[in-house]
This record gives sequence, structure tokens and C-alpha cells, in this order.
Amino acid sequence: MIENDKCTVTEVAKAINNLISKLEARLDQTFIPLIIRNDLTKLTEEGEINKEWFYSHVVQFYKNCLDYLRLWSSQFSDIGCLEWTDLNQCVEWENVQKTLEFISEHFTANDIDESALFDEVTLIKNYAIEQKTKE
Repeated sequence: MIENDKCTVTEVAKAINNLISKLEARLDQTFIPLIIRNDLTKLTEEGEINKEWFYSHVVQFYKNCLDYLRLWSSQFSDIGCLEWTDLNQCVEWENVQKTLEFISEHFTANDIDESALFDEVTLIKNYAIEQKTKE
């Protein structure tokens, strides 16, 4: 999904953050699928593997995945203010303001009319509410 040529940077950031959250939850619970736990029990009983050793490697695997993803996704930390542009929820002016602040900070040569932008956001919001109530 994140390598698709028709996705936005905010969709990529959201997908990576979702994956990070899932891996954090798996690390917290030292998640191992049932089929692996069954094999682990069998191998432990047969003396083929040490259970604690295996679990320590599982934990390290999750930590390595998270470290890699956090390093790779650090470039997305600044664009959180753009999430509203996916239009997956109602547009709120405060979110648009954060985007405006981001743009003003990073692109000093911009000519955004904040009053006109506010009016456009209001129109979008009214349209979305109207369409939702018609359904």
C-alpha cells in the first residue's frame, strides 16, 4: 500500500504509524501465534530449544522492527498537520490552521489569504454536513 503510486504522504504516514502501533502491542504482550507456541512447546519438551532464549529473540525482533520503522518514518513526523487533507472526517478549522502554520514556517514565500481559506473550510464543512444528513 505504501509503495502504491496513487497514495498520499499522509496515507503512508498513517499506515506506518498503524504498523508501529501494532508492533508495539505485540512487543508489550510478547505475541507469538498459536502455531508457533505449539511448536515451541513441542521443541521445549524435546529439549531442542530453550523457551526463554526463544522469547528473548522474539522481543529483540519486535524491537529491531520498531527501531527500523521509527528511523525510516521520522521524515513523516512534521506532516501530521496534513492528516485532515485525506477528508476521512469532518474538516476542522484548527487542523487547517496547523497546516497553515506549517506552510508559513517552511515556505516563507507563500501568499495564502487566511480569511478566504477560512471561508472555503466553512463551505466544505457545510457541504459535508449537508451531504451526510441527506443519506
